[in-house]
Formats: sequence, structure tokens, C-alpha cells
Amino acid sequence: MKLNLENPTLPFLEKVHIIAERWKFLSKEEKNKFEEIAKHDRIRYDAEMDTYQQVKFLFFFEKIFNIKL
Repeated sequence: MKLNLENPTLPFLEKVHIIAERWKFLSKEEKNKFEEIAKHDRIRYDAEMDTYQQVKFLFFFEKIFNIKL
């Protein structure tokens, strides 16, 4: 976010290169914080995707058989 505020017109790929360069120089402890956040976010995403798939299945089931569940 800070990178966007500092350089709002910087092209996306340039931002990616800057972030990748910064990542290389982070300590193991600093990286662990981000990796822990990513791990929890993945768990949340998987749970939300499971719910979405179930709802999608029910929607199509209702549509195919023309019934309301």
C-alpha cells in the first residue's frame, strides 16, 4: 500500500520487481509474519470456497429439477 502511495503512476510490473527485491532482504522472522498471515488467509479462502461450491451445487440442483430446497 505504501508503495502505491509513494509511486501512484509506477507500472504494475515495476511494483512487483520492487516488492520482490524488498522480500529478498527481509529477515526470516519478518518473512514468517507474512507467511503466517498467508497460511491463515488460505484456510479462510478454502472454507469460503467450500461454502460457495455447496451453494452453487444447490442452485444448479434446484434449476435442473425445478424445485426449491
